Amino acid sequence: MSEAKNLLIQTHGYLDKMSLAQSSGIKVEVTDLETKSSTTYNAIRAAAKALDIDKRYIEHYIHLNQLPDGRNDKTTGIT
Repeated sequence: MSEAKNLLIQTHGYLDKMSLAQSSGIKVEVTDLETKSSTTYNAIRAAAKALDIDKRYIEHYIHLNQLPDGRNDKTTGIT
C-alpha cells in the first residue's frame, strides 16, 4: 500500500465516513486498553478495517457472545 493511501486510511474523518457508508445495523464499540479511549463503528467491516484485522474475527466474537434470545451480552466487549 502506498504511503499516502496508508495515511489517508488512518485519519478519523475517513474512518467515520467509511463506517457510516457500511452501516449494517450492528454497531461495534472498540476500546483501546492503553489509552482507555473507545470508538464506535457503524459496521463490522469498518471496525475490522480500522483494527487491520479480518472481519470474520469480529463476527466470530459476536457469535460466541450472543445470549440465547439473539441479543449480545453487554458484559463482554471487544477490547
